[in-house]
Amino acid sequence: KDETAGPIGAERDLNWFKAYVDGLRERGILSLAEAESVKAESLKSFADSGLGRRMLNSRAVYREQPFSIFVKMPEDMFVQGIIDAFFIEDDGGAVLLDYKTNAIRMGESLDEFHERMKKTYELQLGIYKDAIEKIKGVKVKEAYLYLTATGEDLKLSEY
Repeated sequence: KDETAGPIGAERDLNWFKAYVDGLRERGILSLAEAESVKAESLKSFADSGLGRRMLNSRAVYREQPFSIFVKMPEDMFVQGIIDAFFIEDDGGAVLLDYKTNAIRMGESLDEFHERMKKTYELQLGIYKDAIEKIKGVKVKEAYLYLTATGEDLKLSEY
């Protein structure tokens, strides 16, 4: 359980998010450069979104979860990584979330950007789903990308 999520339904202003990022830097979780690149406005925008509210109201939140598993692709392959976030809702199902900082390319429409993100990250989130299910023993029911360039969540899959 992630105790940094705070009370369920708690309203947070921009200063709370700035202080949160500062705290991550002070604890050595983020470097100075990483902390300076994080926009408190983007964090608040996510927290205020429908998906962010679901996360805040979930029964457990897991962030920056390291994993190591074997996957078949088409042969066995050992994969290690870090899952940005997932949360467990009251029905016991997990919702997987991966934050992406990719920019929209010059001349690329929003629909083209969405399709590029889906194609680029579909396999990665499939591996994350397998890792969560194997290691945590919970079923992943949905997978999302949170696109910081547009401030929106993009549903990749519903399982």
